[in-house]
Amino acid sequence: MSHDLARDPSVRSAPSAPSDPSAPRRHTGRFWPWLAGGLLAVTVVKYAIVLSLMGGDPSIAIEEDYYERAVAWDDERAARAASDALGWTAAIEIGPAPGLPGRGEARIALTDRRGEPVDGARLSARIFHQARAAEATEAVSAAATAGLHRLEVPGARAGYWRVEIEARRGGERFIEERTVLFGAGAAGAGGPP
Repeated sequence: MSHDLARDPSVRSAPSAPSDPSAPRRHTGRFWPWLAGGLLAVTVVKYAIVLSLMGGDPSIAIEEDYYERAVAWDDERAARAASDALGWTAAIEIGPAPGLPGRGEARIALTDRRGEPVDGARLSARIFHQARAAEATEAVSAAATAGLHRLEVPGARAGYWRVEIEARRGGERFIEERTVLFGAGAAGAGGPP
């Protein structure tokens, strides 16, 4: 019968006492929560530093009203179709401003489908360097000589510039977006779309 008790798994023997009472006890169970908390704290601090650096970077820009623009996508497509139906074109050039060192100038010439200058149009533009999207310049030009509008661009920096224009004359509305190479000549040629 003593053999049956020894094989019975429900009968447990009493735990044995440590062999050396003066030996230090290891508390490995207390180490892991501190390690996990430390790793979490390092991650939080790292992301806080990255976000603070990104907030001051002019090459990072958040598209304003992106949700409202997405909802109004059909209206935007209709406006672009109406703009295309006008037959207007825009020749866009960005280069150094004459007589203003360190400044740039956008020259935008509007012509109709016959190649005649579009006079009497009020032009507004949003212009920014592709590498500095957060530093956009918004300008308005009401006066034009033979359909040519001149807009000042701060910081004459070489590279690709994004130009978004809207021209209104009476009930007519012309919209255009283009990427232009600084000092490339004219007509908005060159560069990625």
